Amino acid sequence: MDLISQLRTEHDLIEQVAGSLSTYVRARARGEGDPADGPRFLSFFRLYAGHYHHAREEDTLFVALQREAELPGDRGPIAVLLEDHRRMGRLLDDMCPAGTSPRRKRRHGWTGPRSSPPTRPRTSPTCSAVRAA
Repeated sequence: MDLISQLRTEHDLIEQVAGSLSTYVRARARGEGDPADGPRFLSFFRLYAGHYHHAREEDTLFVALQREAELPGDRGPIAVLLEDHRRMGRLLDDMCPAGTSPRRKRRHGWTGPRSSPPTRPRTSPTCSAVRAA
């Protein structure tokens, strides 16, 4: 499977989990659902989407697009996608109560290798609590 196919598969998974998060938030608004699932969703988006998937895009795909297709990195589609990645990180941070967001060492706090899926972050991947939806 080539990189583009892998990234598409990863996007599909991220979208599926985003749909599950939407369902979870509606359930929590009705007083249903397990409150412990909130930090699990946050962990998935922070680690898998934010660190693994985005790192693959930024460190491999975007670099290749700049080098091979001569796309600029400071404007156009690459700049827009980089801003989307930063915005997602800020949204995840905003979901954490004040003072509980993980320290950002690289991007959003995960310091593991960028070439493989994260399995165990060196710092807490989530805040200690997620505000109830």
